[in-house]
Parts: sequence; C-alpha cells; structure tokens
Amino acid sequence: PCPPYTGERAELCHGVVEFVAPPEYQARPPRPPPIVCLIETSYAAVAGGIFHAVTTALAAIVPSLPPHTEFAIVTFDDGVHFFNVRPDGVVDHMSVPDNTEVCLPRPPSQLLMRLGDSQERVHQLLGALPKLATMSKRADTALGSALQACHLLLEGTGGRLLFFQHVLPVLGPMKLQQRDDVRLYGTDKERALFAPLDTEWEELGKKMASKYISVSSFHFVTQSFTDVASCAILSRMTGGQLYLYQNCVPEQQDLWATKLEVELGRNLHRSFGF
Repeated sequence: PCPPYTGERAELCHGVVEFVAPPEYQARPPRPPPIVCLIETSYAAVAGGIFHAVTTALAAIVPSLPPHTEFAIVTFDDGVHFFNVRPDGVVDHMSVPDNTEVCLPRPPSQLLMRLGDSQERVHQLLGALPKLATMSKRADTALGSALQACHLLLEGTGGRLLFFQHVLPVLGPMKLQQRDDVRLYGTDKERALFAPLDTEWEELGKKMASKYISVSSFHFVTQSFTDVASCAILSRMTGGQLYLYQNCVPEQQDLWATKLEVELGRNLHRSFGF
C-alpha cells in the first residue's frame, strides 16, 4: 500500500496514468519532417570554396538519411533558385529574381523529393550544382527573401530548414548592415550589438515556429562582419542550432570543411523534437 502523503511530491507517492492524446490535439497528422537546405551561391561563397564544401558534405550525408525523408535544395544570391530533377536526369533550374515579392515557382509537392524514390536524382542534382553555381557572379545576396521562400515551401507540412550563409545580405527584406563599432565596446550601447538589427527577424521566427519549422544556420566567416546576433533569433525561437565557422580561408579548408561535414551529419541524424 502507498504510504500516506506527507508533503512529498504526489507523483512519487501515487501511480501515474498516461493517456494517448486523440487526433483533436494534433495540429496535423504526424509525418516525417521534410528537410530543406538553403545554400548561398554568391561569388565570394563559390570562389572561397564554401559552396563546394557544403555540397560535398551533403553528398556524403544524404545517402544515409531514411528513405522516407523528403528533401529539397534551394540556393540564393540576389534571387532565389529552386531545382527539380526529371526522371531522365535533366535538372530544371527555376529562378525567382524578384527579391521584394517572394513566391514559389511550383507547388511544394513538386519541389520536395522523397529520397527513397529519388536518391539517384538527388545525387545528380548535387553533382550538377557546382557547375550551375559557377555561372553566377553575383556579389550581393538576399538572404531574407530566400528564408521567406523556404517558409512558403514548408508552411504546409512543417519541417527542418538548414541555411548556409557567408556574405552579409544587403538586398531585399531583412537586409543587414555592418554595425560592429569598437567605440561601443564597454559602453551601455554595446548591448545593442547582441540584439537583432530589427524586428523582421523575430517576426519571421514566430511565423516559422507557429508552422513547426525548425531552423539551423551555418555561418562562414573570413575577415568580413557577419551579423550572427540577427540570424541567431531564428534558431533560438524554433528549436534549431547555430554553427559558426571562423577563418574560412581556402588554405585551411580541410579543417573547417571536415568540421562542417561532422556537425552537419550530426545535425541531420540526431533525434529532433518540434
């Protein structure tokens, strides 16, 4: 018999009954979360080997993902680019150049590929991307537009978004600016450097969290300024994780590219809650 309750926690003195929640408590029928990888293809990212390191890591990791996983790759420079591989191996490259009003070129069901049925097509796409990226000589990027496009892609199903960023986005919504000022160090104004630049980042984070989209971000830094404080709010509000790779110069690519492959593999393979 259970001893009388003497002020201890009730769950330690009495039995616990668990009830399975009925469908009325579910936001949508349970399904494996799709994975979308958003990769920067600016001139600096391609010339510095960052884009190549990301696609190489994905090519090594994707075959080990569960076959029921739905997967898509989106790239961005000053526009947003979507891809689809036909059964005959031809890669359809669809661009959305307008970075002020973002839209999807096709329904999400046609942009997400199920790995069990499209493993070879995903491999062909990863092999074709370096050639497609070298055709772009764009220096500036519109990261905010690309993030909004991925939100449209995942809002119907929820899922995971992983984006890879190098140069400071200066075009479209949610653009950032160089705001690191050594004169503010040690003053009351220094705290502003650790907060997002504006409220647009927080508003997008709330929208993504409400649609069960989890965001993880990978940031590559050489000598230029990267506004991690603004980007970090997305992963913080949606249960994702932020990765920072410093001194990403070609001479040390073996070091940071190996670290990227290990951490990206861990992120994609581990158990994840939404």
